[in-house]
Amino acid sequence: MGRLQVLHECLTGLALSEDRFDRVKPEDVDWICERLLWHKVMPLAAALSSPATLKCPALDAAFKSFALANTLREHRYYKQVRHLFRLFSESSIEFIPFKGPFWSTRIFPEFAWRHIGDIDLLLDQEDARAAASILKEEGYVADVLGRSEEDDFAERGELAFSPGPSSRHLVPVELHWALLPAPRFLKTRFIEPADFTRNCTWDQWRSIRFPLPPVEVRFLYLALHATCQHQFMRFVQIMDLAYLIRKSPELDWNRLYELAMERGSTVPLRYALRFVNAFYELPPEAASITDRTIVSWKTRCCAGFLSPKAILTSTKKRGKLARRLFRAAMSWPDNQKGSAAP
Repeated sequence: MGRLQVLHECLTGLALSEDRFDRVKPEDVDWICERLLWHKVMPLAAALSSPATLKCPALDAAFKSFALANTLREHRYYKQVRHLFRLFSESSIEFIPFKGPFWSTRIFPEFAWRHIGDIDLLLDQEDARAAASILKEEGYVADVLGRSEEDDFAERGELAFSPGPSSRHLVPVELHWALLPAPRFLKTRFIEPADFTRNCTWDQWRSIRFPLPPVEVRFLYLALHATCQHQFMRFVQIMDLAYLIRKSPELDWNRLYELAMERGSTVPLRYALRFVNAFYELPPEAASITDRTIVSWKTRCCAGFLSPKAILTSTKKRGKLARRLFRAAMSWPDNQKGSAAP
């Protein structure tokens, strides 16, 4: 069995909560670990690593080492979140945390199973400006993409802040006042900030309480985030959707489909489900969405350059053209004209 096939088997096992890393040969350990880190599923692999599954010692040691480091990373993340949220609250800044640990506890059995990335906050533009000032006072540096920070506030829907040189152990903070913004999303938005506050419930991660959108909204957002914004560049985006399906028996597939139709996003939803289905068998209600969604020949041609198997070896450069074509296909207006009736 070649190492690419072994990687496919191991990642499929992760989607099914199985440890299949006994298939990894000693000479492939470094490559497998590089791929797991790139796809941001090393925490999941380390969490699912079972003593009952005999694997090569080097891989077993890598999983144990990462698990210990991830525990420290989680502790630092919580301290950072608690400190910043206190500063924002003291300045009367209203914000909604999303993704990260705030959604992952409703996706994975434990927060530590999910890659610890950045801190995503949704807030209006005025509060985003106030939060930006506080972050700069705390030593964060704005990752300006346009001509200036003011230009980013005027033309984009988000602004990211990286920790300063003396705070490398911290994670970046992303301020969002629009969801799935341009330019990566080609100025098309299927989800609005109001969707994150309408019909929400309150949830809690450790000592932090926050509003949680309905599961159908969270699923559609993650599907759009994976297809339209990142084109499944990393396997963690498939894991998010697969584990959310498993942990959310209350997910109303008809309501999800209706929501996607309202927002003209049935095609991205269909492709998200197809990519997940390549590694995790969908329930019949989900599979029916892929069958009844109309896809134009133009979309099929451009989106077809990106396959689930191709993402296994993806890097920032490898597969870039296929991802660009896929992104364009997901955002075409003709995808918004409707779908077949259920």
